[in-house]
Amino acid sequence: MNIQQPDKEGNRHKVNGRYIHFELSLLDFHLRVLMQATDSMHPLLERLNFLIIFSRNLDEFFEVHVARLIKKLESDNKNDRSDRSVLIQTQAETLSQITHAAHEAVGQQYHTFNQQ
Repeated sequence: MNIQQPDKEGNRHKVNGRYIHFELSLLDFHLRVLMQATDSMHPLLERLNFLIIFSRNLDEFFEVHVARLIKKLESDNKNDRSDRSVLIQTQAETLSQITHAAHEAVGQQYHTFNQQ
C-alpha cells in the first residue's frame, strides 16, 4: 500500500494515487468497531461496550461529518456551475452510500444486542 503525503490542498487520503473519501473510510472504521461486538472471543460486557462505542461514534459521525456533506451539497446546488456537477453527483453518491451502510449497521447493532 503506497500512502502519499498531503498535496497542496491537504488531501492526504490517497492510496496508490486514488482519492478515498474520508467520510466513507471513517464509517468503515466505525463498522469495524461494531464487528468487535459480534466477536464471541470477547466477554459479554466488553461486547456491550463495543455496541455503546459504535452508537456514540455513529451519532457523532452524523452530527459532524454527514451534516457537513449535506451542507456542502446544498451550497453547491445553490451555486450550480457546470464544472461542479461532477462534484455534486459525487457528494450525493457518497451520502447514498453512507445512508445504505448506516441502515445496515444499525440493523446489525440491534440484532447483536437482542441476540447476545
